[in-house]
Amino acid sequence: MLLRSKLSKHASLTNIIYLVINISHWISASGDSRYLYNYLEIDLDETKTKARIPPQPDENPRNIISKILSDANIGDGHKEDPLKGCAVAAQFELQYSGKKWWIQTLDINGNKKLEGGEELFITFDIKDDTTKTTLVSYSKDIGNGRYLLDFITKPMDKKVTLQEINKKRGGELNIYYIYTCGIGNVAPPKKRNWSDGGFVRTLYKIKMNKVPPTREFKPPALPIGLVQTPFNHVVCVGDSLMRNFAGQKSKGKSLQIRPNGSYSDNVSSSLNTDTVPYFIEFASSTIDKAIQKLTSSGRNLSLLVVLGSGAWDIIQDEKIFKVQDAEFHDHQRAIFRYVRAIKKKYKGNQNISFAWKSPTAQHPHVLIDSNYEVALKRKRYASETRSRNLYKIQKRIMESMNMPFLDLYVASYLSDDAYLDVAHFSTEMNRVMWNWFFPIENTADTTVA
Repeated sequence: MLLRSKLSKHASLTNIIYLVINISHWISASGDSRYLYNYLEIDLDETKTKARIPPQPDENPRNIISKILSDANIGDGHKEDPLKGCAVAAQFELQYSGKKWWIQTLDINGNKKLEGGEELFITFDIKDDTTKTTLVSYSKDIGNGRYLLDFITKPMDKKVTLQEINKKRGGELNIYYIYTCGIGNVAPPKKRNWSDGGFVRTLYKIKMNKVPPTREFKPPALPIGLVQTPFNHVVCVGDSLMRNFAGQKSKGKSLQIRPNGSYSDNVSSSLNTDTVPYFIEFASSTIDKAIQKLTSSGRNLSLLVVLGSGAWDIIQDEKIFKVQDAEFHDHQRAIFRYVRAIKKKYKGNQNISFAWKSPTAQHPHVLIDSNYEVALKRKRYASETRSRNLYKIQKRIMESMNMPFLDLYVASYLSDDAYLDVAHFSTEMNRVMWNWFFPIENTADTTVA
């Protein structure tokens, strides 16, 4: 629940007028929710190009993280203290240069931070009497305390054009402050005793007179290697996200709803060097069944096999599977072994092609006001930092292996409102993503049950 106070006018800071509502709801050790919410109003023009959010340094993020670490018996000076040598960001300076917006992080004394590691999810809402358009910043951590904001229209939002957006006079900037000091990149098992992932869970909402520079979302295209390789059917092998992508309904019993696609059972495992044999056997069984169905028609039909692994590798903690370090080194070795083995096994079949589906973004900010302890603990490692890092790693690997890469990461990052939880998409979003690559008219209507 948000605790709201009356609007009060504060003194101007760096020649900018702020109207501030301070809302602070602290989570106690007994399990009450921790949720810090602040509302500001900022006017920017060609002479007023900087604004500090909030107007004064906020000590609450530091208090929140310190309590989580203290409860886990990780105090100052502990070898696993993520705050050692790092100042928690207590303030954000929005910098406006006309064509670019930046955020500079500041410490509790208002000094510029010189290191990166803050995880922020930033949106901009434009509202009128009948519509609401949300832009999402695919922000880049420069690594020196600065973050370049790159606002993009949402894949599913077709309400207004870019030209109409640029005519708007303002809107509401939302800064979800998720992690600080690289905590979002901490790998298992280091958070094993934490109550959650070290989530700052602070939201700043800023009413502004400017609309940020924005670009239009461009859907990903089928890799050129697959455009030149005709195929009649697509079979997807992987976890629940892969199954949803290929047509399994997000809720309810399994149902094939892709005339040109089908899916495996749920692999229910992370991909590591221990599980590679299981993945190979699992994929081979699915592929063999698909081949049998296609050949039973008596026609010479071709098959595209889509492999992938991501969500389990990001989320899984130390309890069941081999843990992955921050750079997923073991997972990288497993990918090479897995892909090489499968391609080698079916090398002689000219009717089979292969592709790899990218990981999709994790959205921990959707849990910002959650008290559900099971979810908070389950998602301790489910940061956007880790999911983006894994995405970049897998993309490099696929390029090195000359493996077509179905790139859905940016689209998934922009589509937090199309998620059912931190990781899973709605049925409609999965259908849209599928059709970017595999529209029905480009493949034969060949169902493989």
